[in-house]
Amino acid sequence: MGHSIFDRYHPTVPLVYFLCVLSLSMIFFEPVSICLALAAGLALSGRLRGAWQTLRDLRWQLPFAALICLINPLFSAEGSTVLFSLGPSKVYAESLAYGFSMGALFVAVYVWSANMGKAITTSKVQACLGRIAPTLALILSMTLRLIPEIVRRGHEIDALQKANTATRKASSNRSSDKTISRTRLLSVLVGWSLELSFGSADSMRARGWNCGAKRTSYQQRRFRAQDGQTLGGIIVLAVLDVLALAYVCSSFHFYPTMTSLSPWWYYLPHAALLGLPLIGQASEDITWSLARSHMPEARA
Repeated sequence: MGHSIFDRYHPTVPLVYFLCVLSLSMIFFEPVSICLALAAGLALSGRLRGAWQTLRDLRWQLPFAALICLINPLFSAEGSTVLFSLGPSKVYAESLAYGFSMGALFVAVYVWSANMGKAITTSKVQACLGRIAPTLALILSMTLRLIPEIVRRGHEIDALQKANTATRKASSNRSSDKTISRTRLLSVLVGWSLELSFGSADSMRARGWNCGAKRTSYQQRRFRAQDGQTLGGIIVLAVLDVLALAYVCSSFHFYPTMTSLSPWWYYLPHAALLGLPLIGQASEDITWSLARSHMPEARA
């Protein structure tokens, strides 16, 4: 955690990169590309958000993905390879593979979205869109700030309810207690969110938001030649990735029989695009380690 490779560039560079990765991951539905996105997303999440937070999220992501994988063959009984039968229903290998891909795609998109939220802060969103679309920038920055705040408040309320044992009845039903607790938690969160929104609106009105005068914005980092070169490389690599994935997806089908996968070199642009932050971070860490090894303090 801490410093990441994205901090070296203008906020436009990571914004375009994550939008490209998320768009390509959701548009092109193919097992190998989905697995590559999932593996690269988890590796980057371990670097940006920490291994503990990544594993903690996997505790609910993996069961949810497994549920999608198991439910799909029951509602979409298509294919040609019968694995087993559940009464009148037959479970096909093609339906199971499609459900596995759907579950993996869900986890991959969530992980990459979490990485994007960690790498692109509210101030970076304002820097990218503050002059072009100030209202959109404000909405996005407030949303990015509000979601983790709601999660944090929810954990606080839940902890207070668990600690307040004096209000519980000794003979109460455990399932009904959970329902009442969750309903109370949701009610408190909604009330707090409304109160916060009214307070934010009053504060913005007092500071002259949307009063008619053109607002200036402070640019913490200017767009440099290095940013333009990196952004151009990302766009070129994304275009190559689109061409390669278009061919891969057009030649692969789940139904009625799964076709063979494309040769491995067609996945190289996608792997290169997904691995750009990891490669850049690794090269930066190696450079820093070599620089430290030549310092007198480090040798001593």
